[in-house]
Amino acid sequence: MNRHWTTSESDLSGLKQSNTKPLFFRKEVFLYSVIALSIVSILSSLSAQYLANLQPCKLCLTQRYIYVTLCVFGMMSVLYKEKILLILLQLTLLISAIVSGYHFLVQMGLIADKCIASINQFESPKEFLNYIQNHTSCSKISWSILGLPVSGLNFLLSLIFLCTGKIFCKI
Repeated sequence: MNRHWTTSESDLSGLKQSNTKPLFFRKEVFLYSVIALSIVSILSSLSAQYLANLQPCKLCLTQRYIYVTLCVFGMMSVLYKEKILLILLQLTLLISAIVSGYHFLVQMGLIADKCIASINQFESPKEFLNYIQNHTSCSKISWSILGLPVSGLNFLLSLIFLCTGKIFCKI
């Protein structure tokens, strides 16, 4: 027995969505992606620090604070849907790109490491030795994924999300 399934236009009318943008180009998807990226980044860096004993430098810690800020602005944007929150989110992504790009250039040796204290700041050799033992240099690459330092990955992701938010979400 040969059966044919047919549907009329009226059967499909309930399935049509008012938002005709493809899924990836919707603000909600962008915002949830930023929140997810932020949470994964924060959890990964904390895991690297406390489980793998990789000590973060000052720039790594700064990038962590930026991801916390991104997460907060992302959640607030989902809840309150105010344009100013999207603008603040975009500015935070720009700051993230600048800080992570700077960190990447320091790690590549293209910019001097300003995180290192001058030897003239210490009053004794013991104080200097204590500083060296407890301080992580910003130029040291202690964590990389597929050969790319995490700072470079942060830079690329920040740029991608910055462009995505600007182009697709009309921020």
